[in-house]
Amino acid sequence: MRGMGTKEGILDLWPLAILLQSVAGLDLDNSTEVNDYTESLRTSPLSIAERQSHNNHGVFYDVQYLGILSFMMRTNSSIRDTARMYLQETTIPRLLDQITLEGAQPKELARKTSWYYSFFALRGWTYLAAQASFFDVDLWAVKHDEAKVPVLQSAFTYLLRHAFSSPPGRNWPVFDQKKDFRIESQFRDLFFYAAEAYKVQERHDSLSVEWQRWVDVIASSGSSTR
Repeated sequence: MRGMGTKEGILDLWPLAILLQSVAGLDLDNSTEVNDYTESLRTSPLSIAERQSHNNHGVFYDVQYLGILSFMMRTNSSIRDTARMYLQETTIPRLLDQITLEGAQPKELARKTSWYYSFFALRGWTYLAAQASFFDVDLWAVKHDEAKVPVLQSAFTYLLRHAFSSPPGRNWPVFDQKKDFRIESQFRDLFFYAAEAYKVQERHDSLSVEWQRWVDVIASSGSSTR
């Protein structure tokens, strides 16, 4: 990867984190290739540039990097501290920077297919919240200083309200090339994970009631893979 290609190509390897997590229970040593790639993710100019991206590319860099660290921690417990520090110093500030108080993602809204990319980035954040819990860091609970609800809940609420407006996307703030404001099946399970994280079935505040209504509609559509 050193000196080759573009920083955007790093995004294509984010599923590596999922692959490594799926084999984490096997009796495998951390391979030289994994160690070398992790070092390259930390230090190569292309990787540094990708890590500094203020959109979904930065999000999925974190997904990839933390997924690899969780794999490597099986044989090196000190990596736990490295991951926790990274989450505190990079991932949480990224979350607060990339999602507004209202739940919008400005860098994704700037894309021609802003609806899709808003969901795509939120998929990355959902993966990151799951990964962070492995290191005892709760991304689901992170809030802007002046916020009443967590950042990720605001981001999900923002998309749900636009998806369930009549017609869908009626007040979407920017032009979208596809003009299709349905929730794609590949993203529907994200809302179940978020609803579980925020315990909407157990709470009776107005936002939780609204969420439960939305989630029930998504579940009844038959398009979820859950």
